Amino acid sequence: MSAPPPDHGVPRIPDGLQLLTAWTWRLLLLTVAAVALGWVFLRLAIITMPLFVCLLVTSAVWPGVAALRRWGLPPALAAFVTLALLAGVVAVAAALIGPSVVDQAGDLESSVRAGANDLPDALGGLGISEQDVENAVDGASDSLRDNASAIGLGLFDAAIVAANIAAGFLLGVVVLFFFLKDGPDLWAAVVRLVPAETRELVDRGGHGAFDSMSRYVRGQAVVALVDAVGVGLAMVIVGVPLALPVAVLTFFLAFIPFVGAIVSGLIATLVALATGGVTDALIILAAVTAVQQLEGDVLYPLIVGKAVALHPVVVLVGLGVGASLAGLVGAIVAVPFAAAFTGAAAARREWLQERGSRTPPPDDPARPGVPATTG
Repeated sequence: MSAPPPDHGVPRIPDGLQLLTAWTWRLLLLTVAAVALGWVFLRLAIITMPLFVCLLVTSAVWPGVAALRRWGLPPALAAFVTLALLAGVVAVAAALIGPSVVDQAGDLESSVRAGANDLPDALGGLGISEQDVENAVDGASDSLRDNASAIGLGLFDAAIVAANIAAGFLLGVVVLFFFLKDGPDLWAAVVRLVPAETRELVDRGGHGAFDSMSRYVRGQAVVALVDAVGVGLAMVIVGVPLALPVAVLTFFLAFIPFVGAIVSGLIATLVALATGGVTDALIILAAVTAVQQLEGDVLYPLIVGKAVALHPVVVLVGLGVGASLAGLVGAIVAVPFAAAFTGAAAARREWLQERGSRTPPPDDPARPGVPATTG
């Protein structure tokens, strides 16, 4: 038995403090790396945002591309067919609902403002005057215009913004085609860049992140469609106008968890209040609440929750971080990022478990570096 090391009067650092220190500097390094990556992502947004959107679209439609490949289509033809079908769906949807939404956009804004002005009277006068509500609405509108850069509009003039959008769209179309055509080959090339001993782990993690993101995007699209149809149908049944633009807005806002559902429900209720009075507003509010309960208690757990195990706290923190860094765009992309990270972490755990099951026990003579036990 060896003697303990001599004590020179230096107090021993407690184990708990050593552990806390070790984790603290690691977390600081991870935070710095995340901030740096986020800064680069935003500085190169004209390139990174189309790439990320293309990755989301690729993850959503990849099962169709894989099916076409299994049926014998070459990769290029499978990618072209998928891209053509996707463009056709978007074009048909735009042709059917685009003109109506554009024509009614101004009426929607006026109705929401009128409903907000009528809200104090509808609530029975709770100490909030109509002038207070109007001032709040005007202040919110002014703040939105003054801080338009926070939601991706920037300080550029309209021509520069339009040019950036057009360039990003063209880049996105080309990149999406190559993602659909050469996705597996591109990922294999990335995996070959890492050391050989970690390639299996990186490959498993990447596939886990992609699969998790794919399930999230498809599931969230289904949930958003059900929300839009439910709210729009309720407005049509009650006889509230502007059902189509509200339904379209509900669909897109559904991709912002929690916040989007609240905003879209508030818009539908205010439109009903401005055009049909308190009774219609209460009916629409009840319908919106029922749709959101169906989403939160049934659809989201069944379609998205089982596929992507994201705790609500993780979603809320991700939304806050994304909105702080990149405004509305950051809030939208934050949850897919979180879903991808969760999928990669789950794949890593599975890989470690499989690796552990293949490792010989500590007393196994076949294990290198471990002496055999003697009877």
